[in-house]
Amino acid sequence: MKKIFLITLMLATGSFIFAAIPEVNQKTVAAFEFAFKEATEVVWYAEETNDYVYFKLNNIKTKIRFDKEGRFISCMRMYSE
Repeated sequence: MKKIFLITLMLATGSFIFAAIPEVNQKTVAAFEFAFKEATEVVWYAEETNDYVYFKLNNIKTKIRFDKEGRFISCMRMYSE
C-alpha cells in the first residue's frame, strides 16, 4: 500500500513540474532556423519572459535572447584565441 501511495505521489508531483515549464515560441524557432541554417549544436531554453538559443556558427559559440513575441533582444558571441 505504501509503495502504491509513493508511486502515485511521485507521478502527480512530476506532472506538475513538467506542466510549469515554459515552451519556446515556435515562430522564433522557425525564424532562427531560416536565418542560421548553418548553425550546429543548437540548444533552446525557455523562461517565462524570454527564449534563449545557444549554438555554434563557424566554430564561434553564440547565445541569442528573444522575447516571447519572437523579437531579438541581445546576442553574445564567444571567441577563442
